[in-house]
Amino acid sequence: MIIITRHGVGCAHSDDPQYKRCNCRKHLRWFQDGKTRWQATKQRTWAGAERVTHEFEQTHDPTRRAEQSTRVTVGDAIDTLIQEKKGQNVSATGLGKYRREPERLHTYLELANVFHLENVTLPHLTGFRATWTTVYQHQPNPQLGQ
Repeated sequence: MIIITRHGVGCAHSDDPQYKRCNCRKHLRWFQDGKTRWQATKQRTWAGAERVTHEFEQTHDPTRRAEQSTRVTVGDAIDTLIQEKKGQNVSATGLGKYRREPERLHTYLELANVFHLENVTLPHLTGFRATWTTVYQHQPNPQLGQ
């Protein structure tokens, strides 16, 4: 992938597509599937075009794409859990219980900016557990003498 300057009509450097210092538009050019491809960087500086090139390479790197596709989000894990419980013929009441806590955990983790299972740590789970006192108020049980 290379950066090309697409010079304007009045540019004094129009004979050199690799000229870096003019204020003309910079584009990316690469070969893919036997064809020449172009993409505007929407930049007029060489440094700006290099930043766009780096971002483009990062997002189009096949090894990076494969790595990202294997990452499991918390929401996807919850959906998988629910589907598994449906497959086990858990009752509607039971499914509601299996949904409630994972959904609360999901909300808690989103507020902590944690979206993938691999990023969930013990402090996240401990912090989530600490919120249970506001959700589950202790109610005395007369059968236990409380």
